[in-house]
Amino acid sequence: MSLVRFVARRFRNRGNGDLEDVVQVGTIGLIKAIDRFDVMREVEFTSFAIPYIVGEMKRFFRDTTWAVHVPRRLQELRAASPKARNHSPPRSATART
Repeated sequence: MSLVRFVARRFRNRGNGDLEDVVQVGTIGLIKAIDRFDVMREVEFTSFAIPYIVGEMKRFFRDTTWAVHVPRRLQELRAASPKARNHSPPRSATART
C-alpha cells in the first residue's frame, strides 16, 4: 500500500479526484500487477507494478474529468489520433498527377 500512496502523491493536485479515491484506484492497479507478476522474469516487483498503478490512475482521471461522458473507446481514439498524424504517407504517394 505504501507503493500506491507513493505513486498517488504524484497526482494529488490533478483534477478533482480526492487522494483516497486515487489510492483506491491505484490499489486496483496493484492487484492487477500482483496477478500478472512472474518471478521467473527476474524483474523487480516495484519496477513491474508502478506502470500498472500509474495506468489505472491515469485512466481514472481520464474517465472522471470530461465534462460530458465520452465512451473510453472514443477517448482512446482521440489520444491515438496525433500519433497517426505523425506517421503520414510520403508526399509522392499522396500527390495526384
